[in-house]
Amino acid sequence: MKNLHHSFIDPGCPYQNGGHERMHKDMKVELEGQIDGNLNEHQKVFDQWREDFNTIRPHEALDMKRPADVYVKSERIYEPEDVLIVYGKGYKSRMVNDRGFCNYRGKRLFVGNPFAGYNVGIKENKDEMEVWFDDFLIGVVDEITGLIIFESDSIKAPKAQ
Repeated sequence: MKNLHHSFIDPGCPYQNGGHERMHKDMKVELEGQIDGNLNEHQKVFDQWREDFNTIRPHEALDMKRPADVYVKSERIYEPEDVLIVYGKGYKSRMVNDRGFCNYRGKRLFVGNPFAGYNVGIKENKDEMEVWFDDFLIGVVDEITGLIIFESDSIKAPKAQ
């Protein structure tokens, strides 16, 4: 996980990530009320929307070209590295499955899909249980729901160097 740096937009400032936020707005407006059924049906609708977004629609940011017109596949072959994060004393390491869950003390904890295939560190303190990804505090486990509560005050964007 060397050379991995977390960066965040400021809370309440979606304009700092305008292109991404605009895509979410378009999805919401165009797909609202059109999705029924199970997750497979949802995925089919999203897949069709993504296909249209990338191959049919011109984009102003691309001088009215479609993303498919300007995309060039990388010549580099992606070779994922096997990463096992080593946590220090007081942490229990748990692997996150492909659905974003890990098991701890007989309970399933939802950590999040982005952590699938990686191990997280669980640290039990006197009155709370923290979940870490390397040196990044993901959050604290709610004992009742088993969900991880993100504490925004604990996360600070790195200062510019």
